[in-house]
Amino acid sequence: MTKKLNTPTGKYALLLLACFFLIKNAHAQSVTVNRNPSGTVCEGTQVTFTAVPVGYSTPRYQWYKNGTSIPGETNINYITSTLTNGDQIYVSCSNNTVQDMVSGAALYFDASNSSSYNGTGTKITDLTGNGRDGTMMGATGGFDASIQGGVFKFNGTNQYITTTWKPNNKMSFQLSFYSTVDYNNAWNRGLINTYPLQNSPYYGIYIGTRLINNGGAGLHFFYDNNQWGNIGDNSTFSQNTWYILTVITDPSANSGQGTIKFYLNGATNPISTITGKTSHQGNLVIGRTGYDTDFWNGYISNIIVYDDRVLTETERTQNYNATIARVSGSSSSTISYVTTVVPTVNLIGDGCTNKSELRLSTVFNSYEWSLNGSVIQGANAQNYSPTTAGNYRVKVFNGSCYGTSVTTTINACGITATGKMSTSTSLINTLGGAASTTVKGMDERGSNINLPN
Repeated sequence: MTKKLNTPTGKYALLLLACFFLIKNAHAQSVTVNRNPSGTVCEGTQVTFTAVPVGYSTPRYQWYKNGTSIPGETNINYITSTLTNGDQIYVSCSNNTVQDMVSGAALYFDASNSSSYNGTGTKITDLTGNGRDGTMMGATGGFDASIQGGVFKFNGTNQYITTTWKPNNKMSFQLSFYSTVDYNNAWNRGLINTYPLQNSPYYGIYIGTRLINNGGAGLHFFYDNNQWGNIGDNSTFSQNTWYILTVITDPSANSGQGTIKFYLNGATNPISTITGKTSHQGNLVIGRTGYDTDFWNGYISNIIVYDDRVLTETERTQNYNATIARVSGSSSSTISYVTTVVPTVNLIGDGCTNKSELRLSTVFNSYEWSLNGSVIQGANAQNYSPTTAGNYRVKVFNGSCYGTSVTTTINACGITATGKMSTSTSLINTLGGAASTTVKGMDERGSNINLPN
């Protein structure tokens, strides 16, 4: 529900739009925003927005304006005096360190945590402290801070992440991912891989796009001896949607035959289970399969791996709850910064220099006209007649607050056959000279208009 606050004319009001995100199986994680001053404010007044998180042990913040992350604004407070009419402010909140996940991880990469990746270079730091760092490979631009507080970004062509670490055959890992193309778009776009690169023996595990045999949108996997299986069916995965997948491989289970289980989005029961083993022969790779042609197309937010360990249901749920806020956006209410001092400029004329007038229908205490962002000296009347082409705005004061109009563009023009003004970028064929000549008419000063044929 949206409610506009009753405020005096000419003052800013803050509209609070409730948009709480309910987290499946989560421990009541949310974040709201307080502001100071709490009353009405005018343009140019310093305002402090403060995040109030609930259910986070070590929260990380990212402030947004008009849907785009504000560079460097990752603290509990956001302080500004430069908001303009209609700006939308909100904050996202996520857990910040590996301690929020189940302890004892062997490797942990988190794109939303600047301690894991600071937005520059190719090194991805392992947050566990084990030193199993990753390296971004391929084209630059493999990171986007504006999406969910930060994601690893894969172009589907040559971007992936390598490590120099080979996990134990018994392991558990959780991966959060998002595909920007249909899961049936291409065969084998790789999420994760422990196969050797394009070489036998084919032992380990890798996960790629498209179902095997019957085809269709989905994910498949290969494991020891190049055996395979599908994860869910062709209705399980959709593009432009975040998923959290937990995979557990236990070679000692099932009387030594081994099991591989896949849990999706915090579910208690696996979406797929298969008898088999994963004897990892290659180092861990993210965003590519065992072939150097099969790359992920989309985003990966984080990955956490436990070596020689089978996570319990309680542990899987804890990790899911700690991750869902990253990829689904536990965000604050949206705050609209609104002013009632928005002067409306009426354009009288054709929008051309020396033939138009900019008029205000409302009377204010003072006026300040500007051209292309620079104040026009002496232009402080209610109306203004432009003599130069460009973008015009007017700043007004009503006795309490200032406000600025939207831009009105004035053009340099020529004269049409009917005597009206038109922009000189239009070809004038109806005045003076034959079609083969360059003289196409005369402007308002009597000068020839020379335009190419």
